[in-house]
Amino acid sequence: MCSIIFDLTSRLMQAAVCSQSVFPSIKKGPKMRHSLILRIIAISFSALGANSVTAASKTQFVSHRAIYDLELDRAKQSNIEIARGRIVYELIGSDCEGFAQNFRQIIELRGAELGSRVIDTRSTTFEEGDGSGLTFSNRTETSFSPSEQTDGRAQKLEQKVAIKTTSPTQAVIEYSEVVLFPIEHYAKLIETAVFGGKTLNAKVFDGSQDGTTLSDTFAVIGPPIKNAAFEHNILNASFDQLSRWPITISYFDYADTKSEQPEYTMFFELFENGVARNLRLDFGDFSIIGNLKALELIKTPKCDAKR
Repeated sequence: MCSIIFDLTSRLMQAAVCSQSVFPSIKKGPKMRHSLILRIIAISFSALGANSVTAASKTQFVSHRAIYDLELDRAKQSNIEIARGRIVYELIGSDCEGFAQNFRQIIELRGAELGSRVIDTRSTTFEEGDGSGLTFSNRTETSFSPSEQTDGRAQKLEQKVAIKTTSPTQAVIEYSEVVLFPIEHYAKLIETAVFGGKTLNAKVFDGSQDGTTLSDTFAVIGPPIKNAAFEHNILNASFDQLSRWPITISYFDYADTKSEQPEYTMFFELFENGVARNLRLDFGDFSIIGNLKALELIKTPKCDAKR
């Protein structure tokens, strides 16, 4: 298993290097709220799983590499006039060997008073196929401050999760909660939708921010979308036969028990194979949309039938 994990991680790191050429040239500027952006991308795209069945459900995920373009949707009581960016995301794995994820995101916000604010985020995670552990490594770079690196591992222990970070500082924290990791969370979302469920409450850990932050999430699942158009030039004909649902997820700070307002809300359409499209990320004072521009399906070896 270790050799397979090493091979998957190596392939992802190579993809990250190659992905640099597909990002538009952007001049860097002052810092923005990178912790929120990091969490959004980590959670948004962890839904796109591998060609297997997760331990959490019978959801069939498809392994792939995708490119999403980001742009400003609206700006309400905000200095933001322009937003643009790009995401390159890849996931490879299986429920028997685990899921390796890698993405790189560059996003820029501009405004007369704001100036230009850009953040470059790279993240690599490995989630155990049975949902028992998550290893994470995140790096954020800007033009005006030292780069930030967060590394660690979370491990489930019965009715709690233990998190140990190795950078930027060594820390150990435990939550006495039932916690879902990203792929496990989306498998549960799809399973709920398939059985006609309308809502899902879950505490989610993805390794973002300082590596110890837990999110309270509340998802609302709409009725199946039927006979609606999508990117046929990107998604092949097999997607015509798949169910998909409109989903809204609100993310709350687990530590802030007094706040009734989410840190942000995410809207998207989710296919039953885990592919997401038509994204909108709402921060309250502004929102960003994400359009799927390219999708490459990746063949993944099937699990050993004996396992």
